[in-house]
Amino acid sequence: MNNKPSELFKLLNNANFIICASMALIAPFFPPYAFEQGLSKTLVGIIIALHPLGGIFGSIKIGQVLNDQNRQILLTGSMMVQAKCLFLFILTYLIQSYWFITIVSLISRIVNGIAYSVFITSFYSYIPYLYPEEHEQKVALAEAASALGYMLGPMIGSILYAIGGFTFPFITFIILSILYGYYIHYCEFQNNKKECEIEMIEINFHSQYSQPQLEQPLNYFEVLTQYDVYINALMCVMVTTSITINFPLMAQYMQDHYQIEESTVGFYMGLQPMCYTIATILITRIQNPNKPFFMIGFQLLNGIALFFYGPDPAFTGINRNLLICCISLAITGIAQSFPLIYSLPQLNESLIELYPNQVKQCNNFASAIFSASISLGEFSGPFIGGFLSNLCDLDRIASITGLLALILCVSYIPFLQKHMKK
Repeated sequence: MNNKPSELFKLLNNANFIICASMALIAPFFPPYAFEQGLSKTLVGIIIALHPLGGIFGSIKIGQVLNDQNRQILLTGSMMVQAKCLFLFILTYLIQSYWFITIVSLISRIVNGIAYSVFITSFYSYIPYLYPEEHEQKVALAEAASALGYMLGPMIGSILYAIGGFTFPFITFIILSILYGYYIHYCEFQNNKKECEIEMIEINFHSQYSQPQLEQPLNYFEVLTQYDVYINALMCVMVTTSITINFPLMAQYMQDHYQIEESTVGFYMGLQPMCYTIATILITRIQNPNKPFFMIGFQLLNGIALFFYGPDPAFTGINRNLLICCISLAITGIAQSFPLIYSLPQLNESLIELYPNQVKQCNNFASAIFSASISLGEFSGPFIGGFLSNLCDLDRIASITGLLALILCVSYIPFLQKHMKK
């Protein structure tokens, strides 16, 4: 099958949506089923949160082994592994045993997280070759597909569950995963430009900023000790943490303080991902040579808006107000999109400036670090939120997260100054 770059990107981005939605579709119906089988709320929370933990380890490893020869195999394989992980959940319904459900669910989630990280790292590392001049816009589209997958996954899961019961959502996404894996397997991966030409252009462009180095394999310890790399990775972690900090708490918070019914609380919670998705689509139309300015500017806005999640009376002097809370959710959704989407192109540029003779490895490592940062944020957000919920309410937790975001902005200033000198 001979594929144009636009067709290949559309195929991979659709698969990206499928793999993200499949990880979120269990949210509405698996927890009640697990509770019926005797699993505790803590254990169910661990099961739900395990996939980003698997994503961290998968991203780190895949960045070292990914190359042009195995990229297509890894993309196809990750879709097939996901199908098998979804099938394991069907087994938990057929074999209703406490220990079987616990062990199989834990294995399925962590392996599914690894499969996701393999797919997303391989996909994102290929975008510079498909669209060397539209890298940021295509990353934004990919992020929009991911956001839509996570946002619509629970809704799709509920609809499919209502139609065919517990197993039907898994059967549907197993079929979709296998079909997309099949199509990816038979695609002919072509580049918009010859890779050697891209490398020479990037080497010539970036060599003015750093001295050429002998070509040798990169290693994570060396890469992550570079300030330009870890500060942009931390920016990504901070944004993802602030996105997920309210996942285990927002519904209960809305019910306790604003008397929002369970049937409608999802609409309020959907404000943030909806605005994030809209913003990502808008970013695809922006040609932006000043990514660091946008990253720190919108991270500042994100940090400030987090103080108004309640709003937090102690930090803002304003009593809790539902309208202000909803405005805060919408603003954070918009503000979080810019630093997160620009993190990957900025990581890629920073690595190429540091290692101008190792462009392919830089693309792979940037994608791997980006995926691992997202997974770390997805894990740390609910974990920190759950831990701090024993000490304070969600509005205070959001304020603490906002304070951390503002501190990170201060730490980002040296990178901004370095960018201004260029």
